[in-house]
Amino acid sequence: MGLVDLAEKLINERGSAAIMEKRLLLIKEEAAALEKKNSDLTREVERLSKENAELNRKLAAATKAEEFVEEFGAAFRRKPDGSFHEAIYCPIHHTPAGSPDGGFPYSCSNPNCGWVSNITPNTLKSTILKLNPKSLTRVLGL
Repeated sequence: MGLVDLAEKLINERGSAAIMEKRLLLIKEEAAALEKKNSDLTREVERLSKENAELNRKLAAATKAEEFVEEFGAAFRRKPDGSFHEAIYCPIHHTPAGSPDGGFPYSCSNPNCGWVSNITPNTLKSTILKLNPKSLTRVLGL
């Protein structure tokens, strides 16, 4: 190897080192930007997760409130299609109400409650039809 070849090799290596140094600096800058973006996105995910949990809690409460409708002094449970179950519920506890026989009004199954409805098993179907006029038109074929 001659002196010219050695000088050329040193120039090329020095040039390559300078290029590599510039590339390394650029890579470090990009890595720092990506780390900042990752940190920002992590905080955003945490915020959105908390917001999502709160919205799910509110939705569950709203869904529960819409599940029961209070009419005629009693609670009625809505079916997914919007009609009502043929049952009556205590408006305080939302537990199924019972009647000793067809002549007595419904009352709460909780012995400490004391709630009594004026609806009897004999009037339950007509009461539910009043709640859902659409079912009345289906029954009458209108």
